[in-house]
Amino acid sequence: MKGLTLHDRSRCRPTGFTLIEILIVVVILGILAAFTVPRFTDATTQAENATAHSQLNVLRGQMALFWVYEGTNAPLGSDITEVIDSLESYGLLSSPIVDSAPDVSGFQISGNHTLTWDQSIGVVRVFDSDGFPCDW
Repeated sequence: MKGLTLHDRSRCRPTGFTLIEILIVVVILGILAAFTVPRFTDATTQAENATAHSQLNVLRGQMALFWVYEGTNAPLGSDITEVIDSLESYGLLSSPIVDSAPDVSGFQISGNHTLTWDQSIGVVRVFDSDGFPCDW
């Protein structure tokens, strides 16, 4: 029987990945994960803020519609509770967009944002969960 040549011996090597190759792939995946994971963790907060902003826009739109029907001098109420009650009794808020029993003074909307009513200038103000005013 003849001996194996160099060409024949290379065909007998087991196939597969070496440990170094697998480690390189794992390191690359780890680097990619480090860049992408923070983008997804902030998605919930961004969604809550977008929902709160949308709810505020609906509320302000319904308030404007109330004043179109009743006149710009028609009082909505002295606090946010009376404003919500006025809009609901007028049929402008058909479904609750705010929490009527919040843990804080005012009404809460998505993302623990709180609504308050400034009757002196006729503006709904929004505060974030830490109590800081939002610039919406």
